[in-house]
Amino acid sequence: MRFIVPRKRAFILLSLTIGLLLTLAACNAATQGSVDEQGNLVQQAQVDSATVVISGEAPPYDISVEIRGTLPDACTQPGKAVVSRQNNRFQVALTTLRPAKERCSKKSQPFVKTLPLNGLGLVKGDYIVDVNGIESGFTLAQDNAPPTPTPTPTPIPPVLLPAIEPPTATPAPASQKTPAPAAQEQENGPCTNRIKFLQDVTVPDNAKIKPNARFTKTWRLKNAGSCTWTEDYLLVFAGGEQMGGPDSQPLAKTVKPGKITDISVTLEAPATRGDYTSEWLLQTPAGEKFGLGEDGKTPFWLKIRVPNNAPTGSAANGVISGIVWHDLCASDQATAETLPAGCDIAPGGGVIADGIHQPDEPPIGDAEISLGQGPCPATGLATVKSGTHGVYQFKGLKPGDYCVSIDAASEHNHYIFIPGQWTTPPDGQQTISLAPGETRTQVDFGWDYELAP
Repeated sequence: MRFIVPRKRAFILLSLTIGLLLTLAACNAATQGSVDEQGNLVQQAQVDSATVVISGEAPPYDISVEIRGTLPDACTQPGKAVVSRQNNRFQVALTTLRPAKERCSKKSQPFVKTLPLNGLGLVKGDYIVDVNGIESGFTLAQDNAPPTPTPTPTPIPPVLLPAIEPPTATPAPASQKTPAPAAQEQENGPCTNRIKFLQDVTVPDNAKIKPNARFTKTWRLKNAGSCTWTEDYLLVFAGGEQMGGPDSQPLAKTVKPGKITDISVTLEAPATRGDYTSEWLLQTPAGEKFGLGEDGKTPFWLKIRVPNNAPTGSAANGVISGIVWHDLCASDQATAETLPAGCDIAPGGGVIADGIHQPDEPPIGDAEISLGQGPCPATGLATVKSGTHGVYQFKGLKPGDYCVSIDAASEHNHYIFIPGQWTTPPDGQQTISLAPGETRTQVDFGWDYELAP
């Protein structure tokens, strides 16, 4: 028996089938990548540039790659990076993580990530670094290995001679005396103070700031010298427009050579229209000022623009977001000579996590974050809780200053955080200055649990 389907019904069935196939194709395109066990969508990161940075005055040099790229939205964060090497080619595969079911602003966000490259033992020559298809390179003029220690000579057995009356000793002239140990140490040279600029964390160059508005400028800097920056070091005004800033202020924490820190200063925009530049340096306890460049003389700066028709600040479409995470430090492995990766010297002695968020450090969910109007300390405007992946967000904000804080001892947060301490920011609160319609990401909070690694 044959069944004949009427043309109209056949057309309807064909249309439904095509619609279903298109829907499946669209779903597949929207979920490119894979989902990990925590429910994160894992995708290849969009990399815009890769710059190789070689630090140190003599082998072995520290070699790293500074990666700049673009995140598709405010929920996406840089993920894990896998680094491999074959002959003279380093291959870096960098991914991003995004909560698969979370919705957020589709506005793209820039990111900067610095990865160490294992360059110990590399022979002199040319090398290529490939990060997600973006190539960079570097050249070693000499082998990247510690200098060969001078062998200790084998002592020659003494030869016994007949006793001879020694001649009367003649004092040696003062100019022929052996230098004192202190002079020899001075000959070898003291440690050096150098800065490497990494990122404008807040207020990018030529940002528009309304007249008389208070704002906080934050630079991300690396200690590229061989001296440790202690809390006796100062941030000092060096030139340009001071914008109501201090002549000097102490650093918030100790920064060892090779470590990264954020340095902030609160300023006020001038009252009249124009373009303004403010220059800053660091200063040692001995009063020596230093900055960027090979000679350490170049200031780091900020540039703002005060328009004649500055916004009144009525639009409420600003965003502040970040992540709350467990900052890891294997403090039980620390010795007087060795500081484990991810650790720093605590202000009161001992060690503490370094305050730098790494992709493999776990998030802290259900933390209550407070928002207040004006500089810190301030609360009472709003509260939100961090999600499963530690992400939080405040939306619909007018331009101005806000205080974002977490009270670890509050009734809600006590059972989540205590015992432990903040690594960034050191007191668990941050003052954020929002321009009209600005989205501020990476307003992060790092916590080092006392009874955890």
